[in-house]
Amino acid sequence: MKARLKNYHPYIDRYMDDCRSGKNIVGKDILAAMDYVEGKLNDPDVFIDTEKIDKAVELMERYFEISLFDWEL
Repeated sequence: MKARLKNYHPYIDRYMDDCRSGKNIVGKDILAAMDYVEGKLNDPDVFIDTEKIDKAVELMERYFEISLFDWEL
C-alpha cells in the first residue's frame, strides 16, 4: 500500500486509505487516478477549504435527511 505524503482532509484521507488498503474495492484505474490527484494535491499552490467541505456535508445531511456512505464523502 502506498503511503500518503500528507493529510488533506479526513474524508479525503479515509477514502484514499480505504481504497489502497482494499477495504473499498476499486479498479486499477481508480488507483491510478488517486496517484494523479494526490500529486496535484501536493502542489503547494493547492488549498483545500475544509470548512466548505464540512459545511456541504452538513447541509446535505440536514436538508436531504440522508447519511452519506464513507465512499461518498
